[in-house]
Amino acid sequence: MKRVNIMSNRDFENGLWENEYDEYEEVYQNALMTVQIIEENRRLKRENTRLQKDLRESRENLDKQYQYSISQVGNILGTLIENSK
Repeated sequence: MKRVNIMSNRDFENGLWENEYDEYEEVYQNALMTVQIIEENRRLKRENTRLQKDLRESRENLDKQYQYSISQVGNILGTLIENSK
């Protein structure tokens, strides 16, 4: 980044200050975009963590339901076998 130079009135009147202003504005905009990208990255990481937790809980619940269904089928088959004797 360039240092601010002391300009004469003529330089100021000729618009030379605008070039330096544009450079600082560009640096500022780049820094702002970088901060926004970092914030979005953090938000996405939090969302990803939450979704992974939800997925893990869903899988655990599905496994429990599956085990319960298997035990129910076993009970029904056992009852059918007993009743068929």
